[in-house]
Amino acid sequence: MAFYDRARAAHGRLMASYGHGSVTLTKTETVPGPNPWDPPTTVETDETLDAIVSGVTEEFVNGSGSIVATDLSVQCGVPTDMPNAGDQVKVDGVARAVLAVHPLPGAGDPVAVRIICR
Repeated sequence: MAFYDRARAAHGRLMASYGHGSVTLTKTETVPGPNPWDPPTTVETDETLDAIVSGVTEEFVNGSGSIVATDLSVQCGVPTDMPNAGDQVKVDGVARAVLAVHPLPGAGDPVAVRIICR
């Protein structure tokens, strides 16, 4: 796996050098109360990402309307906790919902992640 480790390190250096603006991944976790009658608590964790933000390319736009041409593509290094659909990505302080997550490469250890958000 040394190849993927070197590729991940090179990708991290490039993202740190050429990243765009401020990008933060916000994950929301609901933890049940200690007793069944206690309300659950919601905990938000933020992680700052070195990322490049652009519009989605034609290959991701589908006819069903789930991903449209005005959505954003965020390419970043592998976060500590992988994002899921429903999490939030804040781009320059504007919260956007995560629609899809694509690890890069598609098989093997991920070197980077492409997050499609709206």
